[in-house]
Amino acid sequence: MLSYSVFHNSLMKIFSCILFMFALSFGNCYAQKVELDFKLFRLKGLKFDASKEEIAAELGKPKKVVKANNECGFHSVEQGTYYELCYEQVTFIGNAKEKYVIDEIEFNPESQLALEYGKVRFTHKMSMAAFAKMFKKSVKEDFDDRENGVKDALVFFKESDAGLVFSFKAGYLIKIHYWSPC
Repeated sequence: MLSYSVFHNSLMKIFSCILFMFALSFGNCYAQKVELDFKLFRLKGLKFDASKEEIAAELGKPKKVVKANNECGFHSVEQGTYYELCYEQVTFIGNAKEKYVIDEIEFNPESQLALEYGKVRFTHKMSMAAFAKMFKKSVKEDFDDRENGVKDALVFFKESDAGLVFSFKAGYLIKIHYWSPC
């Protein structure tokens, strides 16, 4: 026959294990990683990835076309030949075979430029606090401070090592740029 203390200790261990497993599963549900679906992005009607012809039809002729010289990442010289299509506030990178993706967007108060993500509009009016709430980011822990007044947050694409870096200054969005690992 089991003594009361042995039975009590066994029961407490089982209860602790159940409580730990519940807390772990609840924590995983609550703190799920938010990832971007690049199919939801639109810039003046353009998809995140578009052909040079589609971009030109919507935005006109680029101010300049430059051969990209990235040392590493998905659009590096190791991966192939890529070109940057440079417009006033937005740059695309890619080639005819792989299409072009948005490489960088600069926002400013004089512009009406917006990057749409589903029902969300990224503009110069997007606050860091609103962004943090939307993407479940902690302003203190998940933003890198460049010590020049700019804070960056990286959000990955679904099922990808690539993502977008969102840059904020004085609490508001100033830039979005494509990021891929080296």
